[in-house]
Amino acid sequence: KAASGLADLDNSEQTNALTVADAQRLGWVVSASGNDYADSVTNANEVRFNGSNGISVTGETDEHGVRNINVSIAKGNVEGNTTTGVAAGDTNYVTGDQVAKAINESGWKTNVTNATTGLPETKVVTPGTQVDYVNGNGTTANVTLKDGKVAVSYNVNQTTGSVNPNGTATVTDGNAFLNASTVANLVNNSAFNVTTAKVDAFAENQEGKANAAVKAGGNITYTAGKNIAISQNGSNFTFSTTKDIEVDSVTANKRVQIGSGDTAVNLTTDLGALQVADKDGNATQITNVEAGTNVMAFNKEGDQLVQVGDKFYVVDPETNEVDFTKESTPATEEELDELAKAKPALKAYVAYSKAASGLADLDNSEQTNALTVADAQRLGWVVSASGNDYADSVTNANEVRFNGSNGISVTGETDEHGVRNINVSIAKGNV
Repeated sequence: KAASGLADLDNSEQTNALTVADAQRLGWVVSASGNDYADSVTNANEVRFNGSNGISVTGETDEHGVRNINVSIAKGNVEGNTTTGVAAGDTNYVTGDQVAKAINESGWKTNVTNATTGLPETKVVTPGTQVDYVNGNGTTANVTLKDGKVAVSYNVNQTTGSVNPNGTATVTDGNAFLNASTVANLVNNSAFNVTTAKVDAFAENQEGKANAAVKAGGNITYTAGKNIAISQNGSNFTFSTTKDIEVDSVTANKRVQIGSGDTAVNLTTDLGALQVADKDGNATQITNVEAGTNVMAFNKEGDQLVQVGDKFYVVDPETNEVDFTKESTPATEEELDELAKAKPALKAYVAYSKAASGLADLDNSEQTNALTVADAQRLGWVVSASGNDYADSVTNANEVRFNGSNGISVTGETDEHGVRNINVSIAKGNV
């Protein structure tokens, strides 16, 4: 369409002369592919080169008379900012260098630790900088790509723990972490060990002793001292005194009860005197008491002896005291009879010795000892008669009968004062 009407010089006679009309048909076709535009350009028509959307069109005629039409991309302004990204510029196009420079100078802030000083610093992560997500202390970094999105997550490295038989806790990996349930289980099951022991000694009171820390797995020993018993049933401990105790002294402020029930005996004091009573406070017997007196005896030489325990000792005749350096043996009746035959002057003494043997020797006994029934049975005196060297002991409930003969009268009475009178007189007769 645009070429229609223009001169077809290729198909015209080359030697023909051109007319003005031919000149009016001389021209060319200008077209644009963007909108299928085409039109003829003939003498004096203007062809205007326009630029838009970042295209710049300029023209000039140089020194050689050449008409230059210059088409270029219009330069715009774009600036990068390292903290806020790429700033908005004008609507003109920019070069690749400008775009690259703006992008490369942009970035985002992050805090990092200086590897040399160990101090925190703020750095800008620019495009192209590789950011590595590394495993931390007890953590594992996970970087995944899904649906075009990069996801970064961190998992805490976990480990397991257990309690040893001795009560201490142990973990598999000391650089990993335990979950709350595992920690609670370790705490609740960690323990110290408790046992018992026994010593046959009294403990001394130690108030103000420094505290002793007992760690998990440590040992605590409950030691029972003298007169203390400990029984253990698992984690239960029972302390009590032993049934039989041994002490240096006992102080009872009110009473001491021995036994229980109807046979109980109570020991109390009244103005410093010991009282022994039954459960109702009535007097009761004291039995199984060792005799408190020593026993008189004589050896075959006629020396007086005193029995102390199962041994016999000589009594000094001058001081009447026991000589514990002289141990001797009691004489038999036969040995004493032999002494009387050998020394007739000692006949009466031998008779006395036989009679006194077995009686209590109060002079040579401990004056503060208690007397028993057995002691009472040995209390007595010796009755003797010179006419026939008769002698015998008189103890509790024995009868001594005074007899008179050949004109001697013996009578007895108890007067108003309780005196037992034995009256010896010549018997009255009739002449």
